[in-house]
Amino acid sequence: MVVSLNLNDFRSSGVYIREYDASESIQLNTNITRLIVGYSRRGPFNRPVYLRDVSDAKKIFGPIDTFLEKRGSYFHRAIYSALNVGPVFAIALMPLNNDPEEGLIDTVPFQSFSLSSTQLNGVKREELLSSFFNKNGFWQEDTPSFIASVDKPSSPNQGSLLNVTNLSTYPLSCIIVKTERSELPQFNLLIY
Repeated sequence: MVVSLNLNDFRSSGVYIREYDASESIQLNTNITRLIVGYSRRGPFNRPVYLRDVSDAKKIFGPIDTFLEKRGSYFHRAIYSALNVGPVFAIALMPLNNDPEEGLIDTVPFQSFSLSSTQLNGVKREELLSSFFNKNGFWQEDTPSFIASVDKPSSPNQGSLLNVTNLSTYPLSCIIVKTERSELPQFNLLIY
């Protein structure tokens, strides 16, 4: 290890203590960034994810998916191999069908709820999965896009203040209980 000293740091005579870390550090070439593109049934899709190590990859995209490997997609193995050298970016693509003439379209259900105990909850509906994302550049879940899809003029749930959907690839349980009007009269407020 080579240590260079700047003598201008020493203003007067005396004892000075300088500590230098002699442990080995890994130097990565920042001009080279690896990008792994493939398919995964878990994790975010259509946007890059920075992965530092295999535990990050398993946490985000799950373990090796033998179902996809039987169909020729070795996305997980490619990530693990590239992570042996250093961090990577990974993009899990998801082909979506938005055209009903090409077969089943990819939709996601959403539910609207009434905040008043005197009004009924909204009707469970389905909307195109792609309509809940901001697609400028890489896909991001977007609250204004979700509200625009749920609150469009043709929707029977227009004007609902509480709307719930699941855009992740993991199951979600959402338990909402509305009190009866007679149980808690102090909470029976109409919002106009």
